[in-house]
Amino acid sequence: MRVLFSVLGCLALIALAIPTAGAQSVGVGIAAALPVELTEVTSGGSWIDGTASGTYRVFVVIGGIPDEGAEVHIQWIGSRTPASPLQIIASMPIKEFNTLRLPSATISVDAEVDGEARVSIAGPETPGETPVVMSILAGLPGQYTRMPQTPVSGGQQPVQK
Repeated sequence: MRVLFSVLGCLALIALAIPTAGAQSVGVGIAAALPVELTEVTSGGSWIDGTASGTYRVFVVIGGIPDEGAEVHIQWIGSRTPASPLQIIASMPIKEFNTLRLPSATISVDAEVDGEARVSIAGPETPGETPVVMSILAGLPGQYTRMPQTPVSGGQQPVQK
């Protein structure tokens, strides 16, 4: 009898350990919660500010009203101490781009040096028009600097607004 209870107990533990067909991963829940206005997300680089450290995350949102245009935001994701959980330490809109009210944007993050990341932002390419391209240099949480304009492919100068 004791063996029967041991076997039944082990089978119950195994059954609890096997995920059920209806169980969802954390990623599925996050994916379902993402707003449709979020069109692009990228992250990269690293920063350290005292005991706080983390990475940069940049994203593009496009509102439901055409005149709103695309907005680009940067976040500093990290933890305040090595033992604390990840959180958003700081978040800022990139006002220099957002005020242009362009219909879309593409982004990239290039981080060659610890403690800073170069974020490249480009507006849509329209035939016959010079593309809007800008870069910012992100540093400590809540701080970024707009970088001087650089030529785009084909030798054209980006629009400086």
